[in-house]
Amino acid sequence: MSAWKAPSTWNKLTSTIFFSFSFSSAVHILRRHTNAFCLSRQTTTMLPQRNEYSNEAEYLYHKSLILETPSEMDPVLYFYLIDAVVHLDYTLSSLAYNPESIRCVMTAEYLRRRVDLAKEGDNALFPGFMVWLRDTNQEMFESCPMLWQLIYDPDECTRYVGFRIVLDPASRTPLPPQFFRDMADDIFSQQVLRSIYPAGALGKLFAEYKAKHAAR
Repeated sequence: MSAWKAPSTWNKLTSTIFFSFSFSSAVHILRRHTNAFCLSRQTTTMLPQRNEYSNEAEYLYHKSLILETPSEMDPVLYFYLIDAVVHLDYTLSSLAYNPESIRCVMTAEYLRRRVDLAKEGDNALFPGFMVWLRDTNQEMFESCPMLWQLIYDPDECTRYVGFRIVLDPASRTPLPPQFFRDMADDIFSQQVLRSIYPAGALGKLFAEYKAKHAAR
């Protein structure tokens, strides 16, 4: 018996099907790569350009508490130390990127929660403590982080406005980049960090203030 031999029309049909399949696959692959390339170009063009505040943001993010033990610090003083850092980060990020960037959005959500926490327990005593310290111990008041002095001194015009640090509400000029570097160095200085442990200078004074407040 002779082997089966496909008709010539069958060979033509299979060739046509194979060509159509190969051509369709090639078109599909080309479209996928074209879309990926276009998306890559679009993503690249959407990346924010670096500016003079970007360097200060990186400088802030390189700060660390690795040599400290935050869990042993006075919880209220530590709360307000981190609070100052977060407001610094939000203000800086809005200038390095933009207020609608995902970083600013996430930080703002975190700060909204901290607004409520600041009203709870001993946290609520901190603003009054800063005024008391200014009036009774000027030297220790001036040893506090500069941002604390500016924000919690009622005679200063510096405020948190929409979570941003505003030195002068009447001014539209952005804070200079050097401001953020100076504040970061000040907040993370060894003098400040050591002082907010219970046995530190500020830790002892805050304990004294709490005792006076409780005795009223």
